[in-house]
Order: sequence, then structure tokens, then C-alpha cells
Amino acid sequence: MSRLISIYLGADGHESTVMLGGFNLSLALEAPKWLPVVNPGDGYWQVSMQSLSTGGIPIDFCNDGMCRAGLAEALGSEYVGVPTEVFAEMRNNLIRVVPAGHGKTFDCPGHYKAAAIDMVMGGLTVSLPTRETMFETPSSFTFTNGTEGFACIPKLHPM
Repeated sequence: MSRLISIYLGADGHESTVMLGGFNLSLALEAPKWLPVVNPGDGYWQVSMQSLSTGGIPIDFCNDGMCRAGLAEALGSEYVGVPTEVFAEMRNNLIRVVPAGHGKTFDCPGHYKAAAIDMVMGGLTVSLPTRETMFETPSSFTFTNGTEGFACIPKLHPM
């Protein structure tokens, strides 16, 4: 068996698939891109990350190239795991206030398409779109000035 892992993230009714030992081009929208595993002897599927941004705002965390993106941690979770050190900054960059007059039925990902998470890994930019990073409907939220309203909340989890 080849030492490969292929991850296909399904959308629009298509299922996500993880394949060990190969890949299936019929599931891909474009040619595969390969990233080397960092420290394979550690037993983790991790790749080096050179930069990270949320909602188009750079996060000063991975600029030294020492960050690692863990593939196994991301599979099968509704949340995006992020380092505890930058959790609050990333969350604040992605929270969006729901406009006045809208409530719990507001379509967060449909309205705020620019609230993505972008990662540069080995020269390849991987973008997690808003539909993957934000809950579909808003939550009740208390703002820093003490007022209450609705906000679109990102699906982040500190790790």
C-alpha cells in the first residue's frame, strides 16, 4: 500500500471521503496537490504551515514556518480546531453582527462569504469557506458594550 492519505471534502450533497493508500481522481475537481508529512516518526499526519489568516486578516502566529496543521484532528468534526494561543483573535476576526431587523433565521454563511480561514502550507493555499467555518444561524450574543443582539459565530474550538 502506498503511504498516502487522500481527503475529499464533500459539498452540495456529496459525501466526504478519506482514503488510505491512494486516491480517486473521479472525486476530485482538479489534479491532486501533495504536501510532505512533517516528522512522520511522531505518528501524526501533520504538514508545515507558513501563514494563517481569518476573514482576510493575517494572524501573526505561523510566520516562522514552525506551525503544524494536523490532518487527523480535522476529520469528522463540526468545529475547526485552532491553537489556544490565537483562539480569541481568530474568533473575534470571524464574529459578524446580524443586521438590525434580522433574527434567528438569518443566513450567516450566505450573507458573510468573506469570513473564511486561509492557510498556506507548502506553497499551497487551503481555504475553509464560510459555510465550513460559521454556524448557519445566529446566536444570541452580548456585545462588549453590554448590549444584546444576534451574531454569526464561527465554528472554532481551542486546542
